[in-house]
This record gives sequence, C-alpha cells and structure tokens, in this order.
Amino acid sequence: MTEKEIRKIIQKEISDKMLELKNIHESKNTFQKVEKMLWYYNSFKRRIVKLQEGLDEVILKKCSGIAGGFGNTKYEYKSELEKIEDIQERDKIMISKMQTIIDLVEFGLNEVKTDKHYSILTLRYFERLSLEDIAERLDISVITVKRNKSRLINELSLIIFPEEIMENF
Repeated sequence: MTEKEIRKIIQKEISDKMLELKNIHESKNTFQKVEKMLWYYNSFKRRIVKLQEGLDEVILKKCSGIAGGFGNTKYEYKSELEKIEDIQERDKIMISKMQTIIDLVEFGLNEVKTDKHYSILTLRYFERLSLEDIAERLDISVITVKRNKSRLINELSLIIFPEEIMENF
C-alpha cells in the first residue's frame, strides 16, 4: 500500500467515526429533550390549569415599559384594556406551547404503553422515584431499570422526534 492509499483509508475511518459521533450527539439531544418533557409533564398540566383560570382575572402591574439600551428607555403607553389583552395573549401562547408538549408526551406514552417495563417511566418521571427505589419496587436490578429506561426513552425519541433522528441518515 502506498502512503496515499493509507491516508485515504485513515480519512475514511475518521469521517465514519465523526458521523457516528454526530449521530450519538444528536440522539442524545433528542433523548435529553424527551427526558425533560417527561420530567415537566405533570408541572405543565398543573400550570395550564392555573393559566386558564387566570385568563379572566389579569392583574396589571404599575409600569408597562419597554427598556431600551443604555440610557434609552422607551415606554409604550397602552390603555388598560390593551395591557390586559397583551397579557392574555401571552398566556394563551404559553398554554398552547405547554399543551403541545403534553400532547406529544401522551402520544408517545400511548405507543409504548404495552411494553413490559413501561412502569419504569411512570415511577421515575411521574412519581419521582429514584432508580434504586424503582428497582426495589419492581424487584429487578438497578442496571435493568437503567437499561430499560434508556431503551424506552430512545423509543419515545423516535416516536416524538422522527424528523431529527432521520436527518442523521
């Protein structure tokens, strides 16, 4: 083999490894997103209820200004009705975003609900049990809990974020 051929093989290997690392990094991002979505699921449900209750009972603050740069302070003078409408609109957008996340989580959970180890997800993210407590409750090892939790979250990642995962292929 010539030096040029060896360099070409090395470049190919490096390129392949970089692609693998990129795929791992991307899947880790979707993995982390799904974990956060599961972690905040119940909080979002409670927050939506509070925001919906408060839509009709908006309390105005004293000052409604828009701060500019250094020394440039700009104030928009709005009527009380406009201020209330702005706050209500902001809350409606927040409710919509949280509801989208809740819907995605529920869709994904329904897809993996028949899995033998589905209860690991509910115990970990909804009841907030530690991995050790889950292992004890289910009478399985902590390693089994970790492995199946990761496997289920990877499945949820594929269900919830198929576009992001498919971009890497």
